[in-house]
Amino acid sequence: MARINLLPWRAELRAERQRRFVVHGGIALALGVVVALAVDAQVGRITDHQRERNDFLKEQIAKVEAEIQEIESLQEQKERLLKRTEVIEQLQQTRAISVHFFDELVAATPPGVFLTAADQKGDALEFRGVSESNGAVSDFMRKLDTSEYIGNTQLVVIENKDRGREKRREFTVKAAITPPKVEGAEGDAAAAGAKP
Repeated sequence: MARINLLPWRAELRAERQRRFVVHGGIALALGVVVALAVDAQVGRITDHQRERNDFLKEQIAKVEAEIQEIESLQEQKERLLKRTEVIEQLQQTRAISVHFFDELVAATPPGVFLTAADQKGDALEFRGVSESNGAVSDFMRKLDTSEYIGNTQLVVIENKDRGREKRREFTVKAAITPPKVEGAEGDAAAAGAKP
């Protein structure tokens, strides 16, 4: 039988396999590098896009916060204006009360009663005076109670200060300012409409 030497053929086959392995390895490495670069580029694009979105959201949040602060300052101004309006309305409603109050006080003071002091704290009133009799003080209190602008009278003290033939009673009376209910806005409008 003839002898065939397969060593050179095996060496060539081994060399061919090594070349293929190196080529395939190079291709795989190149593909790996390309895929890694593509993934890195995509991740970079996604990160940049997300950064842009975050920056946009931060800008929008800053705008909204500025608008909220402006709204809050406007609400504070509105509250201040409403308080001023309420004060002005109260002043409008009570501006004529002082005149009516003094008219009622003069009308309620009977002969023989002399007021020496009148104090006001809020709606509370205190009258001090001198009277010729207890009946005159009672009459004074009754007239105050029937007044439109003064009411809730209470006698605090009445003292006899007689000096010989001169009879005097010193008294202190507490009362409250009771302005009439304001039907006035409609009543005034009706009265104004009735005038030619």
